[in-house]
Amino acid sequence: MIRIAQVEDIPAIYEIYCFYVEHGEALFDLRPQPFEAFQRMWKQQLAMYPAVVAERDGRVIGYAAAHPAFSKDAYQFCMELSIYFMPGDHFGLAGPLYEALERFLIAQGCRWIVACITETNEASLRFHEARGFVWSGALPACGHKHGGWHGVVWYRKELNADPKRWIPFSEVIALEAKRSD
Repeated sequence: MIRIAQVEDIPAIYEIYCFYVEHGEALFDLRPQPFEAFQRMWKQQLAMYPAVVAERDGRVIGYAAAHPAFSKDAYQFCMELSIYFMPGDHFGLAGPLYEALERFLIAQGCRWIVACITETNEASLRFHEARGFVWSGALPACGHKHGGWHGVVWYRKELNADPKRWIPFSEVIALEAKRSD
């Protein structure tokens, strides 16, 4: 099942985040943020931007979230995507998880969605390419983690050619609730 992430999901999202910090190169954090800082960040995330979770047997097994790709205000229509799953079977939920996030971003007025992917993560590269992302640039050997250098590639996808305004996520949710009534 795919659904909008809630504050109650933050511990499960944190567990997934910690796994990738401690065991992988997809996230460039060298050690997990303290839970309290992570929780504060995610509460802000959930209030402003879309985040969705994949649930299986009542347990969160993956999440996708969008956040500003860059810090300058003029970039407000450009969001960066993060999508992570617990190790193991994704039960075919990665595509629907991404599609739900993209649908919310289109409704918000997002023009571009970008993904920063570790260059050796072939599965993620193929996943994004299959969804219409195109290569946009690379930073070879830019991060040092787990005793080695890792590069990243930037992928991009245009969602809205000329959005007129940015719609807060809370308004998007309210509009969806009205449609389903």
